[in-house]
Amino acid sequence: MRFSLRTLITVIAVAALLLATAQPLFDWLDSTPLSQSIAQINNQIPEVAEGDDGPITETLVLAAIDTGLTQGKVPEHLASVLEGIAQYKRLPPRASLASSVFYSGATPGNPPIKNVVVSLVISNDANGDFTLPIFAAKAGFMSQ
Repeated sequence: MRFSLRTLITVIAVAALLLATAQPLFDWLDSTPLSQSIAQINNQIPEVAEGDDGPITETLVLAAIDTGLTQGKVPEHLASVLEGIAQYKRLPPRASLASSVFYSGATPGNPPIKNVVVSLVISNDANGDFTLPIFAAKAGFMSQ
């Protein structure tokens, strides 16, 4: 089989176009629905999710993303990632919701108060992880 140069260039151009349009599809297939991540994080912090402060919600996460973007708290190279999360309501493979617990307020005779913080964490190889706070609550006194 003989191919002309024009045919070869056309085949390469079509292949490049297919790869470029397929990348967002692969990213979408490899992402996690935001609602699924929220359900997982609420299961990790049941004492907060069932308390007065209510569970972590999609609205809460999207509001934190919007606030981070509008107040300039997000590095420029990660702004498009957060915009994509807000638009498609899916977390890319390098993003996750994480919770952390710390204790404060311990004084003689008073037990420490358990504090829970939920953040959106985006892995960034060059500069370490970027953390956007989503939720913070005092979950109550630590049992002794």
